[in-house]
Order: sequence, then C-alpha cells, then structure tokens
Amino acid sequence: MRMFWIFAIAMLASTLALQAQDNKYENDAGGLGCGLYGSGGRGHGSAGGYVMVYETSRFPRLWPGGVLFDAGVTGPIGDHPIDGTLSLNYQAMFHPKSKGHQIEKLVFPFVTAGYTRFVLTGNAANYGAGVNWWIRETPKGDIEGLRFEYREAYIAGMGRRPEFRVSYTFMVGGEF
Repeated sequence: MRMFWIFAIAMLASTLALQAQDNKYENDAGGLGCGLYGSGGRGHGSAGGYVMVYETSRFPRLWPGGVLFDAGVTGPIGDHPIDGTLSLNYQAMFHPKSKGHQIEKLVFPFVTAGYTRFVLTGNAANYGAGVNWWIRETPKGDIEGLRFEYREAYIAGMGRRPEFRVSYTFMVGGEF
C-alpha cells in the first residue's frame, strides 16, 4: 500500500507542475473534475466516485494529461461477493480539432491506464478509453457533463474484468 501512495504523490506532483507552466495552446482546458459512476461487465457490477486533476491539449498531443483517483465497490469477484477498489490512473485527454463546430468544446476523448487495488482480492493493472461530454456550464462557472468509459482490469491469476462505466461528471473551476 505504501507504493500506491508514493505513486499517487508522484503523479499528482508532476501534473500540478505541468499545469503551472505557461499555456501555449489556445484551446486548452483543465481543472478539478469529480464524478459518480455506475458500471456493468460480464457477471459483475460496480459503483463509486472519482476525483481528477488534469489539463487537456489540442489533439493529437498526449502530454500533459492528469491524475485520476477513484474508489468504489464491485462484485462478485473471485470468492468474494463484494470487494472494495482503489484506483490511481494517468489520463490523457484530447481536444479534437474541428473548424467552426461546437464539438471541440463539448466532447473530450481520453485514454487511461493505471493501478487498481482490490481490497480483498489483490492488485491489478487497468486500462481503458472513453469520452467526457460536457453538457452545460452552471451559473457558478462549473461545467457538468456525462462520462462514458470502457475499462478493463487485469488481475494476475484471474484474467480480465471488462466493464462499461457511465458517470455524472463536473469540472470545478475549469475553462474551455
């Protein structure tokens, strides 16, 4: 578990350092994102919440991205009817180029990969991709949307756990 926290602090520090640099791309966006998700896969389901600190860039530049931390419950897994999860991921978000269309402000595709700790079952690598679809800006300036994601966790000795997640997401203090 100590390695999890070392990895978490290193990823967060590098993301915050990159965000402190001057922004040279006119359509970059970023901020603090949060959300709640529900998901389903082959014979299992899960639910939880997540927090992201990130910055995006014009497609196809991958760096900088952001750090995503999520916590939830899933089940059944192995011999356990329910298990807790803690995940730490790097997430690269893209800002698609489009001339004169609003889609560049509404849809942000992403790829993600990282580490998952199943509390009772053990360690796993996870990877996936999806889109954040920003629907509206609130009167306070925050941005609300939906997040659609395909993610797999690979657990040694147990194989892959694919799932599709749907989330309510919002970006606090972000900007387009």
